[in-house]
Amino acid sequence: MGAVKNNQVFKGVAINGQIVKGLAKNGVVFWQTFPLLTDYILAYNFNGNTADSSVNGLNGIMTGTLTFDTGRKEGTQSLKFINGCVKTVLPLPINSDKVSISFWIKTTQTETGVVVELSTNFNNNNAFGVFTNDFLVGRVEISDHHPWGYNIGNSTVNINNGNWFHIVTTIDRSLGVTQNQIYVNGSLSYIQHDSYAGDLIGNWANDILFIGQRGASSFPFIGNLQDLKIYNRVLSKEEITALYNE
Repeated sequence: MGAVKNNQVFKGVAINGQIVKGLAKNGVVFWQTFPLLTDYILAYNFNGNTADSSVNGLNGIMTGTLTFDTGRKEGTQSLKFINGCVKTVLPLPINSDKVSISFWIKTTQTETGVVVELSTNFNNNNAFGVFTNDFLVGRVEISDHHPWGYNIGNSTVNINNGNWFHIVTTIDRSLGVTQNQIYVNGSLSYIQHDSYAGDLIGNWANDILFIGQRGASSFPFIGNLQDLKIYNRVLSKEEITALYNE
């Protein structure tokens, strides 16, 4: 093992519900811990149910063909989407122009699938969506729409090889055309779609959230999802790393 460099930062990891981060000073590593924030506005772990562990209590309604399957860790479960969806019974209280969506995904699908979509069809509303295999086969996509345009980007790596991947997508409408980001397994992985780089502003409309299909009827996602969390703010890099290492 080499010498510790001055000002070297050790990445944040989740240990016993805390983010642990180290900073080297004069050969000594000083460790800091702070709580792993649980201020999500929606959280489905899909561990045998669709209960929402956020304060909003938006337990999901299952429609179509879905089944609980083995999870990414021993003793856990995931939700396998075949031709169905989970939707909130009431509108998601986004109340913000910022959002972060974190989830684990396992898929081999090559056709366009809806992972998450706010409203029955985000193309007609002030809403956002996360898709697979839309403009680029194998990639995950973050899409934002306002009546006057779109802002769309894709991951730079494929996520449809049948392995588990941790995805975090973020949108911050206050940043102009550079509003979107995608992280795959804790690392930034994003390329902007040149034809869809609108400067969208304002809060999203609170609406029903659909997971796995558009409006419970089309563009089915085929694969497994686990530990889906939505925040109405942009997660820090340390928080994204900690979620990946949970």
